Amino acid sequence: MPGITPPLGGALIGSRSCRGWPPATGAHLATGPGLGFRYEGKRVEGSRAGLDVRQIPRSLQSGERMHREDILALLRAHAPYDADEEFDRNRILATLYSVAPTVDLSDKTHIQPGHYTASAVVTCPDRTHVLLIHHPAFGLWIQPGGHTDPGDGTLAQAAMRELVEETGLQPPVARMLGLVDVVVHQVPDGIKGLPAHLHFDFRFGFEVSRDAPLGGEDQTPARWFDRARLDTVDTDASVRAAVRRLARFDGGAPRV
Repeated sequence: MPGITPPLGGALIGSRSCRGWPPATGAHLATGPGLGFRYEGKRVEGSRAGLDVRQIPRSLQSGERMHREDILALLRAHAPYDADEEFDRNRILATLYSVAPTVDLSDKTHIQPGHYTASAVVTCPDRTHVLLIHHPAFGLWIQPGGHTDPGDGTLAQAAMRELVEETGLQPPVARMLGLVDVVVHQVPDGIKGLPAHLHFDFRFGFEVSRDAPLGGEDQTPARWFDRARLDTVDTDASVRAAVRRLARFDGGAPRV
């Protein structure tokens, strides 16, 4: 985009205290190429294959803010899967460069141009199925996700929190794979009493056993669907794109 030349490459997410969700005193989260946590001076290794969140302490104390540089670092480390995602990524970058560095991007009172949201694209170990929830307002099966909350600290932590709240899955059974994709959604005027705005959604992959019990505190119906038959499910093109882009964790390389 004109005037914007953000660097690409393998820079890790800036280490930041992981007191969001799932938080840990003294822990630092690094995502991107090579996932890992640094907890009490010891590095808990992850990899492109994923990070076992059973290794992450679960204190619920939090006071973190989400700033522009945190999200910029995430985008710089992320390779778009295809041309459509590259377009959305550039839109988000353009917006971020217009935001003051000190603005807390988890604050939902900042309507224009939009909100930064986080979603969980959940698959099983053999990658044959995906877990979706039924959205009551849209009447569609979509991935778990939603707005960031004050104190989430990072978008990845927000995605994990939404996954737990909306499906009832607990962190010991969820394994984070990494960032699947980024996408821009248009939210119509009047939804939740807000004017029309955009959602800049960061969708993270998680691996979960299909035997894990479901039942979220948000009481959202959750169900496993055959990944190869998603065209028969009452969902939308954006969800199908997210599931297709899970191939980056099946050994599928980005296509840009």
